[in-house]
Amino acid sequence: MSFAAPLAWKNLWRRPSRTLFSVLGVALGIATVVAIFTVDHNTVLFSQPSAEREPWRADLEVTAKAEVDDPRGALEAVEGVAASTPVAQGDLRLVTTGEDAKNPADGRPVRLVALDPAEGERMGLYRIEAGAPIDPGANRPQVLVGRRLADELGLVPGTVVGVGKLPRPVRKVCVEGQMVEQAGSAVPRPRPVEVVGVLAFENLGREANGDVLVGAVEALGPLVQAPAAGRFWVARQPEVDLERFQSLLSESFAFDLRRGAAVGQQADERAFRNGVLLAGLMAMALGLFVIFHTLSMSLVERVREVGLLNALGASRAQIGRLFFAEAVLISLLAGALGLGGGIGLGHLMLQNGISSLGITDVFKNRPLSIPWEQIVPLTLLGMLIALAGSIYPLLKAGRADTVAALRGEEDGDTGLARGFHLFSAILVLVVLPATFFFVVDLVGEESRELLGVVLLGIGVLALLLGTPLLVPGLVRAIAGKALVPLERFSPCAGLLTGRTLVKSPVRIAASVAAIALVTAAFVGLRGMTRSLWLETDVWAKEAAVDKLWVERLAGLEWQPFAEALREEPGVIAVEPGSHMVQAPFRVVGLNPEELARYGPLASDTELLQRFRAEQGMIVSRRLAKQRGVEVGDVVPLPTPGSGVRNFEVIAISDAYGYFPMPHERVYGVIASEHMFNDHCLDTERTNLMAIVLAPGTPPEGPIGAVRRLLGEELDPGFRIGRDVRDYELRDIRRDFLVFDVILLLTAALAGLGVLNGQLLSALERAKELGVLRALGASPSQIAASVHLESLVIGLTGGLLGLALGTALVPVVVKALRVLSGLDLPQPGTTLSTWGAPLAAVALALAAGLYPILRMQRMDPVRAVRTG
Repeated sequence: MSFAAPLAWKNLWRRPSRTLFSVLGVALGIATVVAIFTVDHNTVLFSQPSAEREPWRADLEVTAKAEVDDPRGALEAVEGVAASTPVAQGDLRLVTTGEDAKNPADGRPVRLVALDPAEGERMGLYRIEAGAPIDPGANRPQVLVGRRLADELGLVPGTVVGVGKLPRPVRKVCVEGQMVEQAGSAVPRPRPVEVVGVLAFENLGREANGDVLVGAVEALGPLVQAPAAGRFWVARQPEVDLERFQSLLSESFAFDLRRGAAVGQQADERAFRNGVLLAGLMAMALGLFVIFHTLSMSLVERVREVGLLNALGASRAQIGRLFFAEAVLISLLAGALGLGGGIGLGHLMLQNGISSLGITDVFKNRPLSIPWEQIVPLTLLGMLIALAGSIYPLLKAGRADTVAALRGEEDGDTGLARGFHLFSAILVLVVLPATFFFVVDLVGEESRELLGVVLLGIGVLALLLGTPLLVPGLVRAIAGKALVPLERFSPCAGLLTGRTLVKSPVRIAASVAAIALVTAAFVGLRGMTRSLWLETDVWAKEAAVDKLWVERLAGLEWQPFAEALREEPGVIAVEPGSHMVQAPFRVVGLNPEELARYGPLASDTELLQRFRAEQGMIVSRRLAKQRGVEVGDVVPLPTPGSGVRNFEVIAISDAYGYFPMPHERVYGVIASEHMFNDHCLDTERTNLMAIVLAPGTPPEGPIGAVRRLLGEELDPGFRIGRDVRDYELRDIRRDFLVFDVILLLTAALAGLGVLNGQLLSALERAKELGVLRALGASPSQIAASVHLESLVIGLTGGLLGLALGTALVPVVVKALRVLSGLDLPQPGTTLSTWGAPLAAVALALAAGLYPILRMQRMDPVRAVRTG
């Protein structure tokens, strides 16, 4: 390596432009994927609710339906349950005198959580920082105590304390719409238990601010909850689709999923995140494509150097080590630059609100968390593939004819096509999908279909890159057709460009492929955005456009107000919005008489009767799609006083129950009397209402009527349905800014590819250009030939990318439909889509500016002499 390393460094330093653009090609690809994975990691991390600000809750708590005979067996049969423990919890008193307590009313209030200790530890519900685990078979019941209890009461392993029920005061519960008083009970003597361990102040150890006891459910569960067998805490298998898991659970259980327990795992969030990660990996693939092209084509301008070294006595192995050393140096520089630049770019994106779930300001002024375990392997992968780009030049150098090389007769482009195409195929068809499926979680109910869709998309991209490389003559013919009308305006430049197309079809094809890839990505992204836009527009026409929401009503008695408001022209009905619960999705209670005035219930009296007299539920389209709910299915809802109540899905519609405070499209609607009976909500008064308007009714009239009826005592707030629709449509475009950033970086990579190709062409043709200059060709004529070549590359790549991108849109939409559970329509073409080839031409022309500058600074005499 003593021969190769100094010479390799000298060669790189002697050709600063080629070295710089080669390093940038790899570094920019690595930086893009590092930035995207850093952004996604921080998105999920900082979207979690703050543990310090909110009380601890189990991620998933389920309650069995009354008709389930064996809740534990039914839970174990649910696909996706990784672990579970029965749980009973409640408030007790703790006395430190153990069995000798004299006054049963003495003691400190504590929270008891009784569960299966072995399962609790396996699920990571708590951590013991001192002492030993609970032994369920011990003679005396054992408990773990919170850190605050241990510190303030001096509890250590081996201490015996007493636990007993608190004096229960008279309390009220909701029973059939009435708050019924339940009398208190006598306080029994405390039961002795042994402290065996102290909990760390995390997870369950934070319960009740550390005033918590954890014990075995068999021994201590009856102290706080008699029928403990129906409640469980559950850990799910992360590889199982969340929506399918919830659907399977709902067959036998009501469940409560903690807010933040599945950040980024909902179907639409997963679709967005996976799209961002795939786009980042595609950018890295293009960067590696560029570097391989550069390393391979660099041999063209160095065949004489190889021949000279060989003539001077350098062995084939030494020449091979020289190329390898250059590749190592380029890879190391690019890896360091890409890793550091990617982390910086990710931080910049987060500080500007760009996340893998859209635009948000939650990350501002937050410390950056760096996912080393993800970005380091990706960086090494990029460096290794860049090194692999040197394999073909090594083989080519080993077969070089010394005499032909010294004469300048070695043709580096003709024999390059096979190796270049083979490596590109391996990169796109093997490395990229393998990396994607190992790094990105793409599983769920439709995993097989999704796998096929993604592989089909990768196949289209392989076709995109492979076709021009496999059949360079095809690209030459297409480019030649584009060149014919341009030759009339500049015969000299046309002649030079045509000669280049004939002599270097693979280099031209590689540049065309890079431009086509960016164009196809742009067209595919615009198609995906357009599909989401159309889906939201269709939803808004049913759920929001002809509605007006009124806030700050201060508990207004809504029915007399609604009767008076319906006298206003264009007002159809009123939906009170304060009668809703989260169980586990949003459930809204609405008055059947109001719903009978519009929507599907207005034209179906039987359906209205089922909604009014039976436990019927109308679910939103997104809830039905994501959870696989159909008409006739039963949805269990937990209630505070009546256990689990079953509601039958009688219709799927977005016409009822949408309230944008906050925006939520996953919800169900039930009759308001069930809210009164099961939750004791005051359904006669409301702080919020939606006014349903006849199609096309201007909102100004109803707004004036509301103000007139309310008088000057209240200052209501208004939200207009059309404004809500416009905001949601703008939000789609705004959230997809992250894709625009990736596209911009990918376009820069494609530009580097074209620039490298043009620069290598200038070096390869140095002698030819010197002769042309000596014969009288002006710098402007040579510059025009480069411009013309760039124009042909941009136009050919743009049109090819437009064609294949248009073919890719249905694949992208289908994949997004599978991932998100949304009923996405297939979009048509837009003006920006047709403008993509023009942008491709502009990109190619910009990439040709630096090579033109190099050519104009060329010394014709020296070029002729040295070639």
